[in-house]
Amino acid sequence: MSTGEMLFLICAMALLSTLILSVNTSLFQANDFASEGTIGMYAVSVAQQYVEMARQLKYDETTVSGYPSNPPAGFTMAGRLGKDTGESYPDFDDVDDFNNFALRDSTSFGKCAVSIDVAYVNENDPTQTAQGQTYAKRMTVTVSSPFLRAPLRLSHVFTYFEK
Repeated sequence: MSTGEMLFLICAMALLSTLILSVNTSLFQANDFASEGTIGMYAVSVAQQYVEMARQLKYDETTVSGYPSNPPAGFTMAGRLGKDTGESYPDFDDVDDFNNFALRDSTSFGKCAVSIDVAYVNENDPTQTAQGQTYAKRMTVTVSSPFLRAPLRLSHVFTYFEK
């Protein structure tokens, strides 16, 4: 074999090695993206489960047994949102009982941490937290897992309408 042929063979092997490495890297990245998408869907379903639980509840403690006398001022004060004395999960009776709620939930992709915050929000701009009682509450469910790159946050706004 001549020097030229040897040099050609070395270059061909280097090119083939680079190509194989590139294909393997692409396959591993595609697998990571697929796994992350699947785990993300599980995280969304976990978060949605708590929103659906809250949707079955009353808007506020004052609405559990009827209509409040002077909404929204008569609703639970913003600083007192959370479960009431004697209440425990899963036997909550109103949406804000989920405020400052946290637990570890088991899913098919392992244990994840769930935390929930509830706050009054501006009815015209639900991204803005209100200082006092309003006709709208935002529930934010955060799901964390070692398999997620960042915690997943899902928000839902609950509203109260007078009849």
